[in-house]
Amino acid sequence: MITRFTISHQRTLISKRFEVAVPKDFKPIYNAHSGLKLPVITNEDPYRMNMYQWGIIPFDARDSHIAEKLLNARKQTIKAKQPFCDLVDSKRCIIPMDGYFVWHEKHNVSTPYRVTLKTDELFGVAGVWDTWKVDDEDSMFQTFSIITVPANDLTKEFNDRMPAILPLKKEKQWIEDMKEEDIETMLTTFPAELMRKYKVQPYLNDLDLNHRKVIKEKNLPQMGDTLSLFG
Repeated sequence: MITRFTISHQRTLISKRFEVAVPKDFKPIYNAHSGLKLPVITNEDPYRMNMYQWGIIPFDARDSHIAEKLLNARKQTIKAKQPFCDLVDSKRCIIPMDGYFVWHEKHNVSTPYRVTLKTDELFGVAGVWDTWKVDDEDSMFQTFSIITVPANDLTKEFNDRMPAILPLKKEKQWIEDMKEEDIETMLTTFPAELMRKYKVQPYLNDLDLNHRKVIKEKNLPQMGDTLSLFG
């Protein structure tokens, strides 16, 4: 399961890379986790980056607690498992990222690593989204899940899953009309030789900490760091 990721680039770069309008108040996110409102680009609004809550809450859910169990949708079961089997045909989204976290478990010690492209560039991950309306209220919640595929050789000893990173040249197709067989071919394991991983300090254990030191390589000097919190 993928439970943390980053989108640490500035809004102007995100806007240029994905060709979308980005909210003016957007700030880099170094410690994305469940329950936060995070960036997505949906098939219903393909030219704007919106902020949806991570963890699908199906439209017919009785309460929001199910979201924690629906952070990820596995490629192998997405066409058979509710609620994803309906969403993948009609409510697809791209999740902008520039890294995600995995943990290496050894001798009862959990060591976090950040996984990125070797170029440190932004990439788009396949996802699905839904809208949940609270019973007897007017409140509407927009939520999303990340689609995962089998991990590549870079990280499979740490985690058997990885985000379904979309091929750059076909990325926009994910939020356009596609045949069922095309959806299947888009969800592939990204090549290990184009990625890297590096060890980080366990700062990301503090869910309220949104600071660039979360993504600093362990043992590298950190100059002029200042703290900030999720607002």
